[in-house]
Amino acid sequence: MRRRVAGLAVALTLALALSSGCGEVVAQAIGGSTSDGGPTTDATSEHGSDGPSGNDGTSSADSPVDATGFCQGEGAVLPGTNHLCAGDLANLFKFAACACSSFEVSGVLTTTSLASPDGGVTAVASVGANQALSTNSTTTIGGSVWSGGAGLALGAPAVLLGGTATGLVAGDVQSAGPVEIAGPYEVMGDVWSNGNVTVDASGNLKVDGTIHVSTGDTVTGSFTSGGGVAMTNVTVPQPCDCAAPIDIGSIVQAFATANDDAAHQLTASSLDNPTQPVPLPCGLYYFDGIHGGSAVTLDIQGRVAVFVGGDLSVTQGITIQLEAGAALDLFIAGNVDIQGPAGSVTIGDVTHAALTRIYVGGSGNDAGGGFALSADANISANIYAPSAVVQLASNFVLRGAILAQALQFSGDFSILYDTAVLQISQSSGCQPTGGGCTTCNDCPSATPACNGGTCGPCHTTADCCAPLVCVTATGLCELPAQ
Repeated sequence: MRRRVAGLAVALTLALALSSGCGEVVAQAIGGSTSDGGPTTDATSEHGSDGPSGNDGTSSADSPVDATGFCQGEGAVLPGTNHLCAGDLANLFKFAACACSSFEVSGVLTTTSLASPDGGVTAVASVGANQALSTNSTTTIGGSVWSGGAGLALGAPAVLLGGTATGLVAGDVQSAGPVEIAGPYEVMGDVWSNGNVTVDASGNLKVDGTIHVSTGDTVTGSFTSGGGVAMTNVTVPQPCDCAAPIDIGSIVQAFATANDDAAHQLTASSLDNPTQPVPLPCGLYYFDGIHGGSAVTLDIQGRVAVFVGGDLSVTQGITIQLEAGAALDLFIAGNVDIQGPAGSVTIGDVTHAALTRIYVGGSGNDAGGGFALSADANISANIYAPSAVVQLASNFVLRGAILAQALQFSGDFSILYDTAVLQISQSSGCQPTGGGCTTCNDCPSATPACNGGTCGPCHTTADCCAPLVCVTATGLCELPAQ
């Protein structure tokens, strides 16, 4: 399965799901011509019989986008081709936070998962990095820590856990390189390290399970281990799904002339310093950018997809509120820079974080952009920024999940992982069973595994993508329970 979208030949798939994130999901494709399996335009909807209108209010006959039936559904708007749907979203957000390169925390980090809608067992909220993960303050992870060790200098730690207050990892530490402990930590599961485990003079380590290290590696310093130290062949895959990033810019461009702006008396510049709250009823909207020298407020009143050709840049905060029954997919081709006073940033529905998805195409760091937030924030959303260095210099509560090129946290951070994002895909059925694969990320959702080059039921946890485990009774890959 490839999620890279080339040029303007873009199709979006609409997955119809219950707003609680459970129940049967029915795929409804949008985009593509009838010759390649795309929908026809003979059905009626809010957009009329000819699909969406262009900026001039006329139908866009040459557009690859057909929004017929959009407002009759609810749930995720997903990038991909006309045969892909909710599985893409699940594959992106298996971790509470994941970095394609490095994950650096210089403040307090706490992760946990939101209670399941049916009151059942709470799943874990794991974090990961394909290169290295480091913390220097109080860290409480309600799941496991994964690090792929990619591109590290010889002997450099793939996992570095520091701080002065006692830190906790509720699951395992899985590291493809050395592990360094520079503070007091308890790991309630096992430690797996393809490299030395070093406990510095400033640290101590309690492992409730077993410390596994590759043959020839050592464990030194002050530590205890309920299962002792085991020599074995430790192999840890890169945890974050970054091999084929979604082409967000091309998706946005496809809607520049095929949208509902004119139908709601909006233009491409309507979010350039708006002085009043902007209501967005159900529809597909394109804007050149979102800018604000004063606070910006968007009122999402139905099933809405917003496509931004430039940046989201505000200096006095932003509020994106969802009315009852609403859902939002926000695609930003450029960078994100959010500044403002304390309490000036609120995005999404705090009771249903899975209803808001934010895709960021920009790249960069301090000098070049990316994703910077320097205001205290309360965000309920799943954020996908595969090329961006995400810098969050503030106190921050995220309900949902985040995947980015790099993560740099320097505040008091809490991530409440909303597992409903995986529930959407578990019954989607919008990919044919089976198919070729190299890894489980090539398979149509989080639940089928890659086994012997074919997507299908899992036999062992090795068939699943981290941090999922195989439930052999069902052949499904699922989050472990806490």
